[in-house]
Amino acid sequence: MKATIVVPKTVVAVKESAIKSYGGEVVHCGTTSEERLGYARHLVKELEGAEYIPPYDDYELMAGQGTVGIEILEQIQSPDIVVVPIGGGGLISGIASAVKLMDPAIKVIGVEPLDANDTAQSIQAGKRLSVESSSTIADGLRASIPGEMTFPIIQTNVDEVVTVTDEQIQEAFRFYLARMKQVIEPSGAVTLAALRAGQINHQGGKSCL
Repeated sequence: MKATIVVPKTVVAVKESAIKSYGGEVVHCGTTSEERLGYARHLVKELEGAEYIPPYDDYELMAGQGTVGIEILEQIQSPDIVVVPIGGGGLISGIASAVKLMDPAIKVIGVEPLDANDTAQSIQAGKRLSVESSSTIADGLRASIPGEMTFPIIQTNVDEVVTVTDEQIQEAFRFYLARMKQVIEPSGAVTLAALRAGQINHQGGKSCL
């Protein structure tokens, strides 16, 4: 099926190349998630037979990502904490909902880049706040505002949200590469970064990143 993918002007070249290699048409728009989402909705009205697929603010997407939480509990029986990256909030909304439903005692912690901390700021303010476009190395987490659907779920099911610097993310990335021989996306390294930097106050027990 034909797919048109709306990406920021600052999209990482390797990601754009991958989209094109799969046959996707790339459209550049702005630098914030708000700009991209608005333009994508506009495109749907212009393209015949098009269906709008949001990146995170959708209950079916959250439900699908919630299966990650189910897999965690199947594989790691009763972890003490589950640590999840936060961009727009879809992944953590799904995981936290599933984990809390199955075992409310498990602590769910979200991690954001300090330079893209819209969720952390929003939780502190008690309402959704928008932040400026970010240049963080964790480009997959550069949402400018929490999702309208995801934010209430995060408020209800996520115990804490912490932030990490790009330097801490880079250190965790190098740790994965040197010690675990894994090349991972920086956006996925934020959870280990938070643990290694002491942003998560947890001693002993099982931790799932």
